Amino acid sequence: MELKKKDKNSREVLQQQFNNARSNLLLMLAFTVLNIVLLVLDTGTMFLFSATVPYYAVLFAMIEPAIMYHCIAIAAISIIAYVLCWIFSKKQFGWMIAALVLFVIDTIAMLDVYITAEDASGILDLVIHAWVLWYLVIGVISGRKLKKLPQEVIDGEAQIVEDQANTQTENKPNSDS
Repeated sequence: MELKKKDKNSREVLQQQFNNARSNLLLMLAFTVLNIVLLVLDTGTMFLFSATVPYYAVLFAMIEPAIMYHCIAIAAISIIAYVLCWIFSKKQFGWMIAALVLFVIDTIAMLDVYITAEDASGILDLVIHAWVLWYLVIGVISGRKLKKLPQEVIDGEAQIVEDQANTQTENKPNSDS
C-alpha cells in the first residue's frame, strides 16, 4: 500500500498553513490579554507566547501615572489591531501581512527592551517571538499562493464554463487543412 503524498502547493495544504497562522495569531492575542490581566492582578506570572508592546505599555502605565492614558491607548490600539488582523484575515490575506508587520515591530520593541536593560534572560522570549513570526510568514506566503490559485468550483458553474469553452474549441474548424 502506497501512501499518497500531498502536494505542498495544493489548496488544502495552503489553506491549512494559513489557518495555522491564524490560530497562532489568535493564541498570541489570547496570551497577551491574559498577561495584561495577570500583570494588573500582580500575580508575577507571564506567558511568553504573547505580544510585548501591549504588555509593557500597561506596565509603564502602572509605573508612571503621568503617561498612563497614553500607554493604555497604545496597549488598546495594539490589541484591537491584532484582533482586526485575525478577524479580517479569514477573507483577505492582506490582513495577515498587517499582523506580520505589527509583530515584527513588536519583536523589535522586545529586543530594544532587553538590550536597553542589558538583560539576556529574554532569549526564550526571542525564540517564542521567532516561532510566531515563522507562522505569520508561512501564513502570508500561503495566503499569497491561495490568492493566485484559480477559484474553486461553486455549484458546478466553473465546470460548465470550462466545458463550454472546451466544446467551442473542439467545434472550431481546423484552419490548417
